[in-house]
Amino acid sequence: MAIYLKEGIIFVISAVLAIYWLIKLVMMLWRMRIDPVLSTDPVEIESSPLISIVLAVRDEEKDIGDCIISLQGQDYTNREIVIVDDRSRDGTVRIIERFQKDDPCIRLV
Repeated sequence: MAIYLKEGIIFVISAVLAIYWLIKLVMMLWRMRIDPVLSTDPVEIESSPLISIVLAVRDEEKDIGDCIISLQGQDYTNREIVIVDDRSRDGTVRIIERFQKDDPCIRLV
């Protein structure tokens, strides 16, 4: 009799979990139906707001170049990159200034 009781409890727990996950699946599918799909068409610069990307850096000589290149490679063109240097003791500022000469969107603070 104890074996049947344990099997019954396991069956009830399994059924409750299965129903729970089925409800979650239905909710997820319903949510996907009502969420808008974003367009991949390019956005016109006049209608897009200015986005400011703020980077706080300190002694990032080995990583700052790759970071700036990555930000410059973004499709969104109406942006500015504000880099706040916290008294770097390495060549971070020199690297930022080199990028700043070629890209007017970069500001060093």
